[in-house]
Amino acid sequence: MKAKIEINLPQENVFDLFTDKQKFSEWKIGFLNYEPLNGTQGEIGSTTKLTFKRFVMIETIKAKDKPNLYTTTYDYMQNDKILMSHIAEHKFAEISNNKTLLEVRSEIITINNLLMKIMLKLMAKSGERQFHHQLKLFKIMAEK
Repeated sequence: MKAKIEINLPQENVFDLFTDKQKFSEWKIGFLNYEPLNGTQGEIGSTTKLTFKRFVMIETIKAKDKPNLYTTTYDYMQNDKILMSHIAEHKFAEISNNKTLLEVRSEIITINNLLMKIMLKLMAKSGERQFHHQLKLFKIMAEK
């Protein structure tokens, strides 16, 4: 999936807000809390447990070039087993002094559960709508 949105803030501010886990509950749907697991938080290689109402993910930072790029992988967990993994690349491009283009590309890497494969196929359009809606929520939060 791909999406992009313009945010009326400087590039560095958008990057900082996007990567601030303390702000996640303001724009990530169903987000409850986070727990640092390994590494120096916010740095390449660090892992964080992200708990949502309906699922748990382990986030690993794969690349970080502040304020231009932030790439992460997410492992969706159930009973300590990975159900699915995806990679998300977030690019932040300065349009002007107070405007940033946020481009997001997300791709499923692996699906380790037959039921998950079926559900993803059946709910593809719904997932895409939620993906775009979440970016809109981020824009609202960032610009307030």
